Amino acid sequence: MSTNESGKKDDSGDSSNNVLTSTTTSTSSSSSKPPPAKLQLPDIQQFDLKSTIQAGVRQTNAFLATLESQKIQTTNMVSSRLNPLVNQLKYGMEQGMKYYEMRRYYGPQIVAGTASAVGLLVASRRGKIPGVVMGGLSGLGAYGVVYGQDGIGK
Repeated sequence: MSTNESGKKDDSGDSSNNVLTSTTTSTSSSSSKPPPAKLQLPDIQQFDLKSTIQAGVRQTNAFLATLESQKIQTTNMVSSRLNPLVNQLKYGMEQGMKYYEMRRYYGPQIVAGTASAVGLLVASRRGKIPGVVMGGLSGLGAYGVVYGQDGIGK
């Protein structure tokens, strides 16, 4: 027995011990099969499955909406930066095609300029003979580019 703060004797702890010991002695003394133990769960607060699923769906939808808005913001930022660059590239390609179409008007100048420029660079680094050879080969390549394969056979 234990005493509480007021000095009175408290039998609450001892009575539970007595109950436990009496149940243990009664089950151990019987020679037949022990009685099946009853499983008693503590009182668990019941939850509503439908409201739990709804809350999960709401949170998932909010998360997906946040992701979608961030994706849209990122796409807008990237496209606003890339559009001017794409427009400049498009303009440059158009100008390049325009000058490429005019290449036949300036064929001899292109071939001679390419041959002499490459020949001078190689000659300054490797010598006269390699410079002449590379100048001739680059002139032949430039001629092929300017006039195409059908121009070589004529």
